[in-house]
Amino acid sequence: FLDRWYSPLRFPVHGLQMLAAYVAQMAPSSRITNCASFQMGDEMRRVQRIAYRTVQLAGPPFDDEAAARQRAAWEEAAAFQPLRELIERALVAYDWGESFIVTNAVIKPRIDRLINQDIAGTLATANGDPILTSIHFSLDEDAHWHREWTAALIRHIVDDNTANAEVVSGWIEKWSPPASDA
Repeated sequence: FLDRWYSPLRFPVHGLQMLAAYVAQMAPSSRITNCASFQMGDEMRRVQRIAYRTVQLAGPPFDDEAAARQRAAWEEAAAFQPLRELIERALVAYDWGESFIVTNAVIKPRIDRLINQDIAGTLATANGDPILTSIHFSLDEDAHWHREWTAALIRHIVDDNTANAEVVSGWIEKWSPPASDA
């Protein structure tokens, strides 16, 4: 199960890392840049932890063939295609505000719950894998902080100009259906 469904998740998590980097790079304030930069680092750490655990689970030798099999699962498995399309479309949302909202308010909370809580929390615990549970417990603490700074920024955006509430809601409505499909 983990080889087929957990290991390929390092690809969409890498997409989240790239999205956080874009949000950081284009942010209109250094405070936002700082938060998004730390988030970017946290996402890279999650990519690395998934990769490390993949190698541990596969055992030696973890070779190019195993890596290619997991990449092929991400690129070709029907179950991953809605998520793959969502990440790819989000990566070309060039409006900073839209990119921030789709990343932090729409996609990331869903992926965080799937990986950190459902797979690494519930499934790993049920199957006696305390290592995976421990790894993602820490990563879920990072995700909680990401949700907090996101909520604070959205509150600030709306408090600054109430018309922004409609813009933010529009982006959430636009991106929520494909995120739910994914």
